[in-house]
Amino acid sequence: MDLEDAVMALDMLDELAATLKRSRRGAVVLSGAGISVSSDIPAFRGGEGLWARYDPIEYATIEALEADPEKVWQMLWELDEVLETAQPNPAHLAIAELQELGVVSTIITQNVDALHQEAGSEDVVELHGSRRTLTCLQPRSTGPTRPSGTATT
Repeated sequence: MDLEDAVMALDMLDELAATLKRSRRGAVVLSGAGISVSSDIPAFRGGEGLWARYDPIEYATIEALEADPEKVWQMLWELDEVLETAQPNPAHLAIAELQELGVVSTIITQNVDALHQEAGSEDVVELHGSRRTLTCLQPRSTGPTRPSGTATT
């Protein structure tokens, strides 16, 4: 994107923000993998996506986890290494700013990377869960993915 395109995009964002603010209701933002690609997180689909290397049927189901937990955990740890170093990008920061201004009320995301929260957004619905917590199936409980201060390796 060149400077002229960036300025035009900012003008459009300003116009959208003004329109939404006049409506007196906060907008809901829907986000998916595309928003985090510029944070160096590859999309799940596509040539360089996670599913290009890992068949989702073999890795992304409860049945796969029950059949071969070590195999599934290996893929999850690889993904977590990428997510651990990722930082919010300008899109995450802009959405957080729009939420701070009252233009956006809620973010609904398919992403598990928690970059919306790291950017400062608060009302975030994570459709596929979060890398920050895991849910144990037997007995059903939720907790952090690793204890505080624990290394990732």
